[in-house]
Amino acid sequence: MRRVLFLLICLPVIGWGQSTIVSGNVSDNIDIVPGVNVIEKGTTNGTTTDFNGNYEISVSSNTAILV
Repeated sequence: MRRVLFLLICLPVIGWGQSTIVSGNVSDNIDIVPGVNVIEKGTTNGTTTDFNGNYEISVSSNTAILV
């Protein structure tokens, strides 16, 4: 029983370690671009750039493509 309880407690921690946080800045040739949607391709996981064009998103793998 103790082993099952231990596994149930550890599983969310194991799953949590499988994502990568990516951050960056969106700009054009002239200036920063606030309010841009940044989405992990093939998912509904996304975020929006802040007033300074910065974003931070947690993606499922190191090979994720952002659009």
